[in-house]
Amino acid sequence: MVGGFGVARLLQDGSLDASFGFGGQVTFSTSNQSLTVGALVLQPDGKIVVAVGSVVARLLSSGEFDPNFGNGGVARWPVATNRSDTVTALALQPDGKIIASGFSSLQTSSDHAFLAVRFTADGASDPAFGSGGRALAPFGSDLAIGRVVAVQGDGGIVVGGGVLAGRLAFGLARFTPTGSLDAGFGTGGELVLPFAGTTFSEVTSLAFQSDGRMIAAGSVISTNPAFAMVRLNPDGSLDETFGVQGRQRTNFFPGSSDMGAAVAVLPDDKIIVAGSTGRPALGRQIALARYDANGNLDSSFGQGGLVATQFPLSIADFANALALVGDGRIILAGSTPFNAGTNSCALVRYHLNDLAVLASATTNRVAVGDTLYYNILVENNRSGGVTGVRVTDSLPSSVQFESAFTGQGTCTNFGNSVVCDFGSLASGGQAELTIFASMRATAHLTNHGLVSANETDPGLTNSAAVSPTIDPLREQPHNLAITALRVPKRVRLSANHPTLTQLVAVEIQNRSPSVEQITNLAGVVTLEVQALSNSCPDLVPVLLARSPQPRLPLFLQPKAKLSVYFTVTFSTNCVPDAKATTQSAAHNDYVYGAMVHQEVVNDYRDTFPADDVCPRAALGKVTTAGGTIQDLGCGGKIYGGKFGAPVVTDVIVK
Repeated sequence: MVGGFGVARLLQDGSLDASFGFGGQVTFSTSNQSLTVGALVLQPDGKIVVAVGSVVARLLSSGEFDPNFGNGGVARWPVATNRSDTVTALALQPDGKIIASGFSSLQTSSDHAFLAVRFTADGASDPAFGSGGRALAPFGSDLAIGRVVAVQGDGGIVVGGGVLAGRLAFGLARFTPTGSLDAGFGTGGELVLPFAGTTFSEVTSLAFQSDGRMIAAGSVISTNPAFAMVRLNPDGSLDETFGVQGRQRTNFFPGSSDMGAAVAVLPDDKIIVAGSTGRPALGRQIALARYDANGNLDSSFGQGGLVATQFPLSIADFANALALVGDGRIILAGSTPFNAGTNSCALVRYHLNDLAVLASATTNRVAVGDTLYYNILVENNRSGGVTGVRVTDSLPSSVQFESAFTGQGTCTNFGNSVVCDFGSLASGGQAELTIFASMRATAHLTNHGLVSANETDPGLTNSAAVSPTIDPLREQPHNLAITALRVPKRVRLSANHPTLTQLVAVEIQNRSPSVEQITNLAGVVTLEVQALSNSCPDLVPVLLARSPQPRLPLFLQPKAKLSVYFTVTFSTNCVPDAKATTQSAAHNDYVYGAMVHQEVVNDYRDTFPADDVCPRAALGKVTTAGGTIQDLGCGGKIYGGKFGAPVVTDVIVK
């Protein structure tokens, strides 16, 4: 049996480079096995380093083996006779040394460990690294498979992959520049990060943002396999400001099976992840996602941050690697059964350098006669400047144009059609437009903006934007009021009972002349629980989803009252005044505030907002939409049976 491996080089237009090897390709034969290139990196001098099985090879820019590297272009390293090493990733150090990583296994058992090997620039094992140029991270597991390696700015070397810890989980190990496990990272240099509810997760790519924080990307498998990412601080701790408590997972379509393979960070710290997405009807497609710097899908890219690409007549397209090109484009490499059903190399190039428009609007509900605004932001994401930038905005028919303001250029209007010419925008430049209009008729309002320029825009999907819908307020006499806020006056905690969840009731009254129909309690009442000490965070109330919460829908009669229930959880993790043993003004720990929102119920404006909040002082005899009411205030008692003092809870720890 004769096997081997191959390398190809392409020109910018996607054709094979005839100056490389034979017609743009080089193949190397072996006597007994077919090999796969596990990794490839390009040196600054144009030489190509490839990892194949258990060896590392270097090619000249012409495609021939480099005679000055290792032994005839191939480098090996000493391995114990009972072990077998496999290289899956490569990285270059600034000093020209080469890091190869993967996994090392015992030939007589299933024992696997992360592997890192360092070579000098001429292909010799570096004796200053690990033991004879080789270092391992065993994780105390039978199965630790390294898939990727990256060199940090301080010289640290991070290897990522999968580690069996009950189930296969994200695994990362950090070595010092001398090949020792870094005790300041994770636990003794090793870190295992499972994803909840998954049976499999594995790191396949690493990248770093401008502040040094690390993005580890790969896949998780649960009901539906998905792209997965985490962001880590320099010490290996999860950065919980990223995604959802430090983690992010993405599916491209409902029920799709998605596998992440490669990640890169853009100059603005946005994140690109490539891989594949699969659906029963379409097979597998090459998949690309873009996220903002904090792990949220970037809606200005593709469709909601996602792009899926399929080769003609193919049902099994995969992307395994990606590269960012200096002109702002992305290249993905992988495979497709495009050529008569046999696997072929696949390359896809995407544009990033386009003109994008983002729309926002007044966040409050508006009534007839009210003034509202729409905001349009244009961004030039090209690598070069653009000219003749124009925004055309079509206002909804239920509003009347009043004025338009912009920091550059001029705007004109033709009825409700607004045209603004911004002139030129440099690369990375922005232009902003704000349009003011008045509401003429009750309606749900949506605005449409379109950007254009003299230059061809390669990414038209984000050249148009639709603003968030502005909901109307209907002008009729309506009034919901808060009449009471009932909270626990004292909460006792101890080592045996470190947490306690208590009910908080907010009583509201219908002071309208008509029946108020409530179909959803979410947002009708908002409750805040603030710590009186800066050393403790505020508590987060949760709307109760069971009895005694009233059943919906309900019809609240005029002057009738209704209690809305929340749960609040107190904990010994943080008590502002842990030593307090009695309740007094000096030992109150948490203070409450509540507000009722009439417009959430049925789009009507509250015609008497003074009684919408608690605590509040007594309003006395007032005339509201529902008639005359004696308002005693809301909150803690002050004097004369009236209310208005702060509503507080004292937490005691024994």
